[in-house]
Amino acid sequence: NPCCSSGPPLSIDWTYYTFAPTTSREKAASLDPVNGKNSVKTELRIPVDAYEKARGERMPTHHLILSREKREEMLLASGYTPNDFATVVRNMIRIKNQRRQTVDNLWAESMEERLERIRKGFSRLCGRKKGKSRYLYDKWQRSKGVETNSTSSFSKGGIFYK
Repeated sequence: NPCCSSGPPLSIDWTYYTFAPTTSREKAASLDPVNGKNSVKTELRIPVDAYEKARGERMPTHHLILSREKREEMLLASGYTPNDFATVVRNMIRIKNQRRQTVDNLWAESMEERLERIRKGFSRLCGRKKGKSRYLYDKWQRSKGVETNSTSSFSKGGIFYK
């Protein structure tokens, strides 16, 4: 998600950490019902009321924003290198530019669709498939034993019998 104004985001990739169940009840719940084997869960289920009591006051949004320096410090502590930062920032810039281009071109979308419909209609009117229909007509006539002159038109009597 390239929403950082500068520097690398904290979510460089999609890897996540799993945790093993701790209580016997969680261990029983983690058994796969199909084969009975233990499967590691990647989710924690808490009743909504318990979560609401424990979570405390919401933080203002300006407290949720981390500075570039703080994000880089956290990522360096997690084992990422400045080269990783540069790669991610380049990808972020590319994605931001693609999104900006999409937004900038939205106004022209309806015009492009109209032009495409006009182009299709024009090609139908101009008889672009005329050559193919002539070819099929000639093939049909040959199958009946009639030879055709493919350079002449239908109205000029371009059919010669053997």
